[in-house]
Amino acid sequence: AEEDEGRAPSGGPTDADWIFRLQAPRWAVEDGDLSELAPLRDPDIRVLSFAFDASAFVGARTLAELPATPAPGRSFMVAFRHRGGPRRSPLLVDGVTARILALSDGTRAVATIAADLHGDAGINMPANEWIEQLFVQGLISLRESLRQGRSPVAAAEAAPPRP
Repeated sequence: AEEDEGRAPSGGPTDADWIFRLQAPRWAVEDGDLSELAPLRDPDIRVLSFAFDASAFVGARTLAELPATPAPGRSFMVAFRHRGGPRRSPLLVDGVTARILALSDGTRAVATIAADLHGDAGINMPANEWIEQLFVQGLISLRESLRQGRSPVAAAEAAPPRP
């Protein structure tokens, strides 16, 4: 297995600020506001990529339950860092979800990611709804969109100091 896109960017949610996964200009998000927000992958997850179909390995408890040879294909898994409390089991995800998570670095608005994904095979719902579901599942946070290509770390360093 290999890790896709390296490490998650810094500045994402942690256990201490889980309730602040939504950082919007207003206290409530209305229809249409999601497209202007920038998703940021949780820094405690890693997206692993496999050059075979890993679904046959899910649930195997003994060597006899493992396939002799893995089925061809590509698959992706989200692994969670344990920070105390209940452990989260790894999630087997599809290629579209893996791609959205890779693009969720805090530098692109949802609308930009949706445009990048437009026409990709495998998308059976609008990309903004897909991203909203990743937010609900706790895989990303959503924040005010930054200038295109500017990381959350660079934006924080450029911001005036707080009083």
